[in-house]
Amino acid sequence: MRSQFEKSFRNRLDSFCKGLSQDPGGIRVLEEPTKLIVLGFLLESACLAQSTEANVLACNCILALPRPWLLKHIEQVAAGVIDTEDAYAFSRLLDLCESFIPALFPDSESEGLMARLLKQGLLSKNPEVVGDTRTVQSLLPQRKLRIPHMVKLPPTITEPLSVVSLAICVGGGDEC
Repeated sequence: MRSQFEKSFRNRLDSFCKGLSQDPGGIRVLEEPTKLIVLGFLLESACLAQSTEANVLACNCILALPRPWLLKHIEQVAAGVIDTEDAYAFSRLLDLCESFIPALFPDSESEGLMARLLKQGLLSKNPEVVGDTRTVQSLLPQRKLRIPHMVKLPPTITEPLSVVSLAICVGGGDEC
């Protein structure tokens, strides 16, 4: 049985295109401006919402979007909806990208996206954003994600950090 929130979330997606909540890949039939609005809605739900249910639903939809299109537009759309000085929102964005880029996009284009996000986080004026970014950066070698050599990232700090991590259930179902 679906929660009231999930029904509302799915209705909002379906308002862009009938059936979009069941098949986010159906975004292909929408015109480009509408596609960007849908991605913005999903990023807001994934990175700004205080509800785990909203985060998981939105992340699952983002993961189901056409990958080449997502890689091309996620950075631009995220810049319009996510305040990179907000530690909570930027940490969620890093968690999202770190979760799906190595597994689904093992190529230089996706690694470049992650490198740009890391660089942006490291240049933040907010120490929490910098700390969270350095934590993600320190975990990348374990995930076998290569960061392009042209991007020089500062060494990882050793002091304890509080990191907001998001467990994303990609498959859906009862195990989530």
